Amino acid sequence: MANGMQDRLVYVYNQTRETFVATEVTVANNYVLRLVGLLGKTERWAQPGRGLWIVPCRGVHTLGMMFPIDLVFLNREKQVIHIEEYVRPFRISKVFRKAASVLELPVHTIYRSGTREGDRLEIAWLRNERAENTPTVSRRVEFQSKRDLSEASKPAASGVKEQARSDRIA
Repeated sequence: MANGMQDRLVYVYNQTRETFVATEVTVANNYVLRLVGLLGKTERWAQPGRGLWIVPCRGVHTLGMMFPIDLVFLNREKQVIHIEEYVRPFRISKVFRKAASVLELPVHTIYRSGTREGDRLEIAWLRNERAENTPTVSRRVEFQSKRDLSEASKPAASGVKEQARSDRIA
C-alpha cells in the first residue's frame, strides 16, 4: 500500500461488544476524499476488515457504486446512533442531524461484529514503522499471528528476546 494511503488508515473497535469492526479503514476527512468516497471501487474492495470513515458526514448515497455496503452513523462521541445494513447501489440514506460521521463497510460487517445502536466505538490511527515519530499518530497496532502467540507462551531464553516481543504491540 502506498505510504500516503497508510497515513490515513484507522482501525475501528467496538468497546461495548469487545470486537473489531474493521482493521483497515481509510479516513475521508477533506472535501475531495468525501466527494469521491467509494466511487470507482469494485466489489473486490469489499473485503472483511476494510471500510471508509467519512468525517464530517450526516448522510450518504450509493449512486454510481457497484456493490452494496453497510452503514454505521456515529455521533461526536463515536457512539452508534443508526445502522443501515445491506444498502444497495443507487440508494440515498437518511440524513441524521446528530450524526458527526459515517462508516461505510462491506456488507455483513455489522452482523459479524454484532454492532448495535448505542454501542461505543474506538477509532484510532494505525501507525507504520516510518511514522513512529509523527505526533499525529496516536497508536500502533500490530496483530499477532498464531505462531507469535505460541512463541509468546514459551519461556524467553534471554531478556533481549522478551524485550523484542513486548515491543510488537503498543
